[in-house]
Amino acid sequence: MVSKKPQATSYRKAMRIQAILISLLAIVPAAHTAEKDLAGVYSGTWSGVSGTAGDFRITLTLVDGKLTPDVMFTMGSTEVRTKVTHIAVDGLKLEMKYEFELGGNRLESTIRGTLSGETMEGKYTTKSVADGSPADEGEWKAKRQAPRNDAKFVPDQWPKPDLDRYLAPFRTDSIRSQESALSPQRSAVSSKAMIAGRSEPSPSMRDWRF
Repeated sequence: MVSKKPQATSYRKAMRIQAILISLLAIVPAAHTAEKDLAGVYSGTWSGVSGTAGDFRITLTLVDGKLTPDVMFTMGSTEVRTKVTHIAVDGLKLEMKYEFELGGNRLESTIRGTLSGETMEGKYTTKSVADGSPADEGEWKAKRQAPRNDAKFVPDQWPKPDLDRYLAPFRTDSIRSQESALSPQRSAVSSKAMIAGRSEPSPSMRDWRF
């Protein structure tokens, strides 16, 4: 008589593998959803136990299902740019590490925070990159200012300084393009005015806006 135990064992292994694959497929969309929920621009403040404090901004841009981070903070009147070296998302919890230069020293901060509604807050620690010695620790809190990536872009929801910096190149190019396009027309109008004996351009020319 031929034993059926090997067949039964193989069947159970196949079913176990299938169950694992199904679980993994379920986890991937959930992870992408969590990152999508965190996307946006967060503006707020930070304060350290050393008594220092300043403004704080986190930008989380969703690109191909992954968050691309950017962090900026102020120290006094100085705006400090950073280089993000690590980001991890667990539901509505965020962890990031970023490095920056301050007073000739290379420092690394680790921040952890949780999103509740449109506000994210948490704590941070800062250490020296050179020897790992602690430099500061404290708390931070920031509110989402920009719409999430799945929402319609609404310019007035962005912080005005960010919006102005973003639009500046486009505004400049637009003005130059308009001036370039209108230059021949202005020359033609001026020539006609001279022929007609007028020293000033026609009223229609004065009413143009550039």
